[in-house]
Amino acid sequence: MLEKSMGLRKIDYSKVPSKKFLAALKALRGKRCIITFHSLADLDACASALALAQHMGKKCIIAMQDRINSQSKRVLGEDAAKFFEFGRAIKKFPEAQIILLDCNDKMLLPKMQSQKVHILIDHHAKSANCINAKYEWVNPEFSSCSQMVSSLLKSADAKQAKILILGILADSANLLSADSDAFFQIARLLEICGEDFERLQSLLHAPRPAEGRVAVLEGLRNISFAKKGDVVCAIAQVCSCESHVADAFIRAGADGAFVGSGSKNSAKISARIRGRMEAHINLPALMDEVGKIIDGSGGGHPLAAGASGKNAQKLEEALNFAQKKFFEHTAPRIRITP
Repeated sequence: MLEKSMGLRKIDYSKVPSKKFLAALKALRGKRCIITFHSLADLDACASALALAQHMGKKCIIAMQDRINSQSKRVLGEDAAKFFEFGRAIKKFPEAQIILLDCNDKMLLPKMQSQKVHILIDHHAKSANCINAKYEWVNPEFSSCSQMVSSLLKSADAKQAKILILGILADSANLLSADSDAFFQIARLLEICGEDFERLQSLLHAPRPAEGRVAVLEGLRNISFAKKGDVVCAIAQVCSCESHVADAFIRAGADGAFVGSGSKNSAKISARIRGRMEAHINLPALMDEVGKIIDGSGGGHPLAAGASGKNAQKLEEALNFAQKKFFEHTAPRIRITP
């Protein structure tokens, strides 16, 4: 069990859910509940929601905070078309219990007002701006929320198995950031659905839209990098697709990458670090600090995190701060041996 202190509240990051959590989830089966997830939901959020909703029964619906991303729309097709709008779902079913997946940051839940979350399942570290639930299972050591839901569904059918595999692959960068349990879940789910693994992988990798390719090239043009000792860190500002650009910087050789974009009333920063840095820096905690500079919050995973806020004018300051802190934690400790 990994324990983190967040303000006055101690958070237990457990690899397995508590008996109380499991009992609460079981008690909701067959009852009216609403599953929701973060703004601009990715495939992991949508896949875990679809699989869990089927498990919970016909009275369980899925409601979006706003919309889902392009990959989710393309891969899920008709299943995604059945998602409700969150405000409409709450109005229609005001007494429904809320299950929140793949998110605990209030900034990423724009339609959540005074609603209480009954159950939270998330693989992101909790930030100071987090939402708390009555029953929680949170652990940033998991590579995806789909992996967590898979471990809960002992009797998944072929449809659930297929969609959970896609969710795990999508959020673990094709298992590059996966742990041994993720491989175990993939093997178990493949046995259930009988699908060809290579074919499932191909469903995720349609050619990237021109916007994404242009954003990566723009990031390479705008890149500012620094080297201290054996450590290289890159920062850049782009118009969109921050996560794609940050991934590209790591593939190009950076040990750390912080990429931001801003508009009139919002700012976003994606952060990535190479695996050898994980022991030296708490990336979710760093991004929570970065988020405060742009009047927001941050969090995420050990190797991939982010921040969002309202103050785009401080984006450059936030990126420079992130790079400075990255070097403070890593440069004195990392040495590459020939």
